[in-house]
Amino acid sequence: MTTAQENIRSTFSIFHDGTICGFENYSDKIKLKIDCYYLSERINPGFECFYVELIKPTKLEFEPWSDKGFSRKTISDLKIISQWEYNIFTCKIENGNYQIDVEIEDPKTALIGGSIIFDCYGIKVYDQSLNELTFSKLAELSKSYWTEFENRTE
Repeated sequence: MTTAQENIRSTFSIFHDGTICGFENYSDKIKLKIDCYYLSERINPGFECFYVELIKPTKLEFEPWSDKGFSRKTISDLKIISQWEYNIFTCKIENGNYQIDVEIEDPKTALIGGSIIFDCYGIKVYDQSLNELTFSKLAELSKSYWTEFENRTE
């Protein structure tokens, strides 16, 4: 389990360009499904996603950005939040909470994106076969991908 605040923030930034496409609510955690092909296939060529558990979450809400005058009211109902899929841009820490800046991928609405804001005790990251990954292993996967990406020749 990762509990260091900076490592939790970095985990979600590592998933840049991934898509949060599922939410499961349990009494002591919220489980996110994150499609991130370019990293998951480094573990297994048949993999497409990771699972991230927010352990003992004390807050989870979506603060929308909008166009066309759509309401910018913060949404705290997980049933509403979980009806969209979110492309991850970056994660930062604001006012003691994690803030993942996202674009709404599907379904398209007047909302173009926003920030998923949460706090939790820690996180656990799993590959598609539900093997837990340490923060170090995830960071190593990301670093190796981006190093290869930079060294590609067309």
